[in-house]
Amino acid sequence: TILKSMEPELKMSLMAGFYFSKGIFNLPVHGAPLRYVNAGNRQTSMYRLELADTMPFEKSLLFKIEHGPSDDLNATYEGAVFAYIAKNRDSLVQTDSLQIRNAASEAAHNYSITSQNWTGSFTNDYFGRDVAAVFSGLGRAHKGTSQFTMSINPANQGVRLSRIMDHGVANQKARVYVNNVQVGTWYTGGVNLSHKARYDSFEIPASFTSGKSSITIKIQFVSSANDWNEFIYDAYSHLNLTPSP
Repeated sequence: TILKSMEPELKMSLMAGFYFSKGIFNLPVHGAPLRYVNAGNRQTSMYRLELADTMPFEKSLLFKIEHGPSDDLNATYEGAVFAYIAKNRDSLVQTDSLQIRNAASEAAHNYSITSQNWTGSFTNDYFGRDVAAVFSGLGRAHKGTSQFTMSINPANQGVRLSRIMDHGVANQKARVYVNNVQVGTWYTGGVNLSHKARYDSFEIPASFTSGKSSITIKIQFVSSANDWNEFIYDAYSHLNLTPSP
């Protein structure tokens, strides 16, 4: 990403929030090669290559620039964004979806739950969405375990397990098992009492999923402000995009 900014000179310490505030510099993947003040305006060019900090996405990406430390300064920005993408090929393909509290879906996925402490409906808008979107559906919560089977693509290079959750319950942590083997800990920190619906994800390595057409997943509650809640689980298969010879 290459950006140029032009904004009034700040009469305060930037605390490295704008990391170019200490002068120009050039490094392999980020830098600020130009910075000067002209007629009271600071002009800066900067670049960052996200080579080691890849950002997974499903359909699109939204980039935003904060205008000053409190996002309240008038400024002029110009930018160039480029990416290497395999066109017309899906590298992340949804292969299954479990609808909690839907009897047919729960039966089809062999869903079971222990130590359930809540069941009901939930309606709220999504965290992190600029375009208004509201989730409304049924769900469950537990302090024990939930278990279910998800279909995946045998050619997968790993699987992304996503869920719609109520982020009004803070710091939800659970152990994730695949076919009775612990994969890791799924932790969603913090809390959002204004935009409670969240689409959260957990990455399952290929060593647990490759060559399999389905996996049995167990979510074991560890801790939170109350419980572990779940409304929808989706399974996505990562596919290898290396062109065939």
